[in-house]
Amino acid sequence: MSTLSNVGRPAKNILGDKIGLLTVLKRCGSTDKGASLWKCLCDCGNIIMRDSGYLSVVENRSCGCYLKSKYDITGQKFNRLTAIRLDYIGGRCKEYWLCKCDCGVEKSVRKDSLKNGGAQSCGCIIPSKVEVNCSQCGKKLERRPSEVHDIMYCSPECKSKWQSENNKGENSHRYKGGKITKTCLSCGVEFKVWIKDIDQKYCSSKCYGIYLSTLIGEDSPSWKNAQYYQKQRKSIEYKEWRIKVLTRYEHTCQKCGTDNAWIQAHHIKPYAGYKELRLDVDNGIALCKKCHDYFHSNYGKVNIGEAELSHFLAEDQVEINCTK
Repeated sequence: MSTLSNVGRPAKNILGDKIGLLTVLKRCGSTDKGASLWKCLCDCGNIIMRDSGYLSVVENRSCGCYLKSKYDITGQKFNRLTAIRLDYIGGRCKEYWLCKCDCGVEKSVRKDSLKNGGAQSCGCIIPSKVEVNCSQCGKKLERRPSEVHDIMYCSPECKSKWQSENNKGENSHRYKGGKITKTCLSCGVEFKVWIKDIDQKYCSSKCYGIYLSTLIGEDSPSWKNAQYYQKQRKSIEYKEWRIKVLTRYEHTCQKCGTDNAWIQAHHIKPYAGYKELRLDVDNGIALCKKCHDYFHSNYGKVNIGEAELSHFLAEDQVEINCTK
């Protein structure tokens, strides 16, 4: 196919082509952006100028008459309404068409209401109202058939009163089954809970606490591993070592000599640094809590041994009230 010269790249020659309702007559230069400009004849007789971008799509190309004919509803009938002309364009660009009803009345109706069947007449075919009674006070009411329900009210007061008397318990729209009876797993007493709390197993927090007190070791919800919770300091062997050390020194502090206080078993060589001596009775000595705390606060807890203990025992007695 031959091409016509143009600024930039060559333009496609569409002279004589039929594009939609348009017939291309001749090329008339280019647009500011370099697109080819063509003179076209529409089937309706109008002559217009269109660029090559517009003519690149074949479907529904026209001078504008196609869209006008597509969206023009003049003469069309929608139920009992016949569109006469466009009356005006309202808010949000909604079209209002002047329509004539079969009864002879003219009325301006929104176009989308005509299309979807929302407007069927000028109002002359509104169904006759039926007579119903208020569900609360029995007052007679007139309602359209579409507005009739099983329960009707004449006023908000009647609605509130009726719902307060009838919309409760099993009749309530929020009813979810009420309360059910369960037996406490701790004390055996029967108690009631809402159906949403069906998994509740105890009647009170006290009973639940009693249950938790029975969860020891691997049965405990906080159980992780035996090494973490059964430290050697809490083992039976460690308790026996402590008793042996205190018995060896007759439950008497070797610093201040008191036996009327809280006596503790102290490791001469640190517990953390000498794993093999942790349960050795010869590695223990009895000290009251005051003297024991004073020793660690002055000599530390890691780099200590027999020399530090000997120095502590030999130094002058510090004035500390070691009695209870």
